[in-house]
Amino acid sequence: MDSKESLIRKITNFGRLCFIRKVPIIGFVVALLASAAFYLCHAYDQKVWQTLYNYHSEHLLEKEQLLYQDFYQKRLAIEQKGSEAQLKVITDAITQQDKKALTYIILSDRSFRDFLSQKASIYFSTKQKDHWLSHNTTLTKHLNQLSSYRFALIPEQFIASPSIANLVTYNFVDTSLVNFLSNIFILLILCCIIEQYLKRSWILGAFLMASIIYACSYLFVADSFTPPLQSLNGIVYFFCFALFSAMFKAQYPTRFSNSKLLVFIGLCILAVKITLDIYMHLLTAHILTCLIPLCLFGLILGWLVTLPTAIKTESLPSDIKPSDFLSKQTRHLYSEAMTGLSRFNFRYARQVLEKLRSEQPNSLNILESSYHLEKLQPDESSFWTIAETRIEHCLVSQNYLDMVSIFQDVQKAAPSRLKAGQCISADHYLKILIVFVNHGDTEKAERAFMFLELAGNEVLVKEACKLLIERFSQAQNIHKKEHYMALLESYAENT
Repeated sequence: MDSKESLIRKITNFGRLCFIRKVPIIGFVVALLASAAFYLCHAYDQKVWQTLYNYHSEHLLEKEQLLYQDFYQKRLAIEQKGSEAQLKVITDAITQQDKKALTYIILSDRSFRDFLSQKASIYFSTKQKDHWLSHNTTLTKHLNQLSSYRFALIPEQFIASPSIANLVTYNFVDTSLVNFLSNIFILLILCCIIEQYLKRSWILGAFLMASIIYACSYLFVADSFTPPLQSLNGIVYFFCFALFSAMFKAQYPTRFSNSKLLVFIGLCILAVKITLDIYMHLLTAHILTCLIPLCLFGLILGWLVTLPTAIKTESLPSDIKPSDFLSKQTRHLYSEAMTGLSRFNFRYARQVLEKLRSEQPNSLNILESSYHLEKLQPDESSFWTIAETRIEHCLVSQNYLDMVSIFQDVQKAAPSRLKAGQCISADHYLKILIVFVNHGDTEKAERAFMFLELAGNEVLVKEACKLLIERFSQAQNIHKKEHYMALLESYAENT
C-alpha cells in the first residue's frame, strides 16, 4: 500500500477505536453529574456569599481587616507562606475600602480564623472578645453552608467530624469555570479511549480507589493553610497516567501501531493539563505531593489492566478488525464458513470465504481465515494472493508477530529457487524485510533478503542492501555492513 492509503487506514482505525465501538457511558455520567453539581453549587454559593458579605461587613470587617493585614505580613515574613502580590492586593483593598473583596479574602483564609480564635484574648478586650466570638459563631454557620465546606475536603473539618462521602464528593465541587470545563473535556476524551477495552466495573472501581487515595494523600500533608481539595483534577491526572502506562506496555512487547498513536495523544493531553494548571496556579507544592501516590497508582494499574484478565477481548489490538463491524448477514455467512471448517467441509468453507472476501476486502478476520484455509493447498495461486495481501496489512500496522508467521509459511511453501521467485513478487519480500529491520530482527531480515535476491529484481535488491547497511551501521556491525556495501557495489557495476 502507498503512504496515502496507510494514512487513511490509520485515521479510520483511530476513529473506530475512539468513538464507534462503544459509547463512553461512565464518561458521560461523570460529566453530567459534575455539570449538574457545578451549576447547583455555583447558584447556591452565590446566595451564601451574599449573606456572608453583608454579615461580615456589618459586624466583623472593621475589627479584622488590619489584624488580617498584620497576620498575613508576619506569616509571609516568618513562614514564607503567601506572596508579595497578594499582600499588595490586601493593602489596596483596605486603602480603597473595597469591603466585598476584603471579606472574600479574609473568609477564604481559614488559618486566620483559627489564629484569631486562639489569640482573641490578646487582640480584644473582654467585651470585644465576647462580641467577636458571638458573631464568629454565626459567621461559621454561614460558611459551613458553602459547597466547598459541605462536599469538598477541608482537613481540620474532616478530622474534627469525618464524612466518608466527602472522600468522593470533592470531585464534583469546583469554583473555576475554566478548570471545570477543561477537566470535563479531557475526561471525556480519556473515557472514549479507555471504555473501549476495560469493563465499566473496572473503570468505576478505579475511579473510587483513585479518589480515596488522592483524598488520603491530601489529608496526610494538608493543614489549615492549604486550600480545600476539590474538582476532578486528580482523576484526570490518574487516568492520563493509567492510559499512558497501558499503551506504553502494549507498544513494545507486541509492536501495536495504534498504541503509539494513543501514547502520543495521552502525552499531549497530559501536557495541556499541566500547562493549564500551572497557568491557573493549581499545581502548588502540596498538590504535587498528593499527586505522586495517585500517579504511581495510575502507572501500576495501567500496567496491570493490559493483562488478558482485565481486558475484554485481546490486549489493545494492532489493527481494528473490520469483522467487528460486519453486517448481520455477513457475520452469519462467516459463521457458516467456520461451521464448514469444523466439519472438514473445506470446499464449502473455501467458497463462502471467497465470496466474503470479494464483499469485504478489508476484513482482517475473513482474510486470516481464508489464509489459513488456503495454506492447506499452497500450490494454488489463491494462497499466494492472500499471502501478499496479508503482508501488505502487516507492513501498514508493523505487525511483527504476524509477519514472522507468514514468512515461515512462505519458506515452507516455496523451498526452491524457482518457487521463491514465482509465488510472491519481489516487492513483497522487500516489505517483509522492512518490518524485520524496523523491529531489529536482522537475522530474519537477512533471510528475507535471500528470498528477494531469488526473486531477481535488482532495483529492489539494491534498496534492501541500503536498508541493511543502515541497520548494521546503527548496530556497529562492521563485518555485515562491509558485506552488504560490497554486494551493493557489485549490483551497481552490473547495471
